[in-house]
Amino acid sequence: MEENWNLDIDSYQKRFCTCDGATLADKDLPPTKYVIRKLLPQGLALLSGSPKVGKSWLTLDWCVKIAKGEKIWDFPTVKGTTLYLSLEDTESRLQERLLTVTEDAPSNVHFATSCMTIGDGLEEQIRTFVSEHPETVLIAIDIFSQSPRQ
Repeated sequence: MEENWNLDIDSYQKRFCTCDGATLADKDLPPTKYVIRKLLPQGLALLSGSPKVGKSWLTLDWCVKIAKGEKIWDFPTVKGTTLYLSLEDTESRLQERLLTVTEDAPSNVHFATSCMTIGDGLEEQIRTFVSEHPETVLIAIDIFSQSPRQ
């Protein structure tokens, strides 16, 4: 089945939904919640860069340290369950990397080397994981591509 990537411009609003400065200043807004204080807020974040600069190693290290509640670069973390979808690795390679990063891997850091694709089950897999692990604070997808390894 071919996907249609054409945007229907007519279905979008023709005007911005704006807020003036005085109204914004007076709003009672909740503070930003962080997984890594002042560095990684809750929500969607993308870590990108050139190939082979260490993004996967950094992501693995963050998942382990957050699961342990350890600081990252002197920034406090919110301890909780993490899920690392390491979609270019085998379990063997992932194990080697994990044991390089830590000698005492916590039980609240979880790993998967395959998943469904977006729109074809990944969202449900994530919802199921979070419902089974409500203390989840971070889900990392490495790498985010159109067709992860099945």
